[in-house]
Amino acid sequence: LLLTSAYTANLATVLIVEGKDSSSVKSLVDAVQGGLKICVPEGTIYEQILRRRQPGARIIPVSRGLKTQPLRDKTCAGMVEGEDAWDIWRGTAGANPGCSLDVVGTPMVRMDGSFVALASTEDLLNRYCTDKLMDLLSAIFQSMYQDNYITEAYEDTYKQSWDMGECSV
Repeated sequence: LLLTSAYTANLATVLIVEGKDSSSVKSLVDAVQGGLKICVPEGTIYEQILRRRQPGARIIPVSRGLKTQPLRDKTCAGMVEGEDAWDIWRGTAGANPGCSLDVVGTPMVRMDGSFVALASTEDLLNRYCTDKLMDLLSAIFQSMYQDNYITEAYEDTYKQSWDMGECSV
């Protein structure tokens, strides 16, 4: 028997373009229908999902180490990336010089993650210890999530890597 935590973390996939207001690309569907090249980190779940959901897309697999360079040098019209990576990159001059890049459309996919643990055995010395521990952890994470602590801590963490101010929306 497995127990899962009630807390989940959202992992969203977004489309990044240059010049959000002037770009002809307003969504992933626009890019695919327009036959535009879409960069995606090579070998990632994002590449797999994009190939499955958008079979006609002109996909250009790129090294994640290049960050947004393929988008900035016009290798592609848009770039699919995880929202977690974009949260870090959007505030760094090397990945988003002059705040020229931004997200368009809605997230392509949202994935949830959580943790699991084996349920307790009926060991007489540690009867139901794992169950109690999982209940406690779940309650703590749920409380942290509801109090917005997790979001704030996450923002504080990625903003520490920024080398420029917040880009205006």
